[in-house]
Amino acid sequence: KMSVSLRMGAWGLTYPYDQYYFDCDFMQENPQWRTYDRNGDEIAAISYAYPEVRKFMVDELLNMARSGCDAVTLIAHRGIPYVLYEKPVADRFFELYGESPYELPLDEPRLNALHCEIMTGLMREIRTALDAEFGKGKIGLHVRTLYSPYDTKYVGLDVEEWAKEGLIDVLVSSSRFNGSDSGIDVDEWRELCP
Repeated sequence: KMSVSLRMGAWGLTYPYDQYYFDCDFMQENPQWRTYDRNGDEIAAISYAYPEVRKFMVDELLNMARSGCDAVTLIAHRGIPYVLYEKPVADRFFELYGESPYELPLDEPRLNALHCEIMTGLMREIRTALDAEFGKGKIGLHVRTLYSPYDTKYVGLDVEEWAKEGLIDVLVSSSRFNGSDSGIDVDEWRELCP
């Protein structure tokens, strides 16, 4: 089986031309969709909080799937963050809780739940588009995550929910960056994503 992969946060690595790092026309032409920290400082990435950004990724993955592969893989352990304090996040947070998220820490559970909601929405959009074009389950959706379930969810990637909903077919947990720790808790991952 063959899977084609794409880094979710490397906005210059568009398929199939992955050697033009940070030279993505979509990112350069759409600064309004940048990611912002809670102080309002721009981060050199675009945010999945915007429907247009999610559509761009869905279209990229559909294009990859048209190559004849068996699956597409989202490399989700690099290029983080994917969503932080952008206007759609702040507006939705205020709608839900009646307060601004800007004074809250990134590990605020309600803010994390909103980040997970946004990224789960992206995964639903991807799964729906793949199934619509190629047939239900014909193209696998794989995701490569951070080292631990806690770290993965902390950055808004609720792979447990994705597995429950049948959005992903394969989960790949990455080792820590120094490569010296082989202690990935496989049983913990299997429990979350059977």
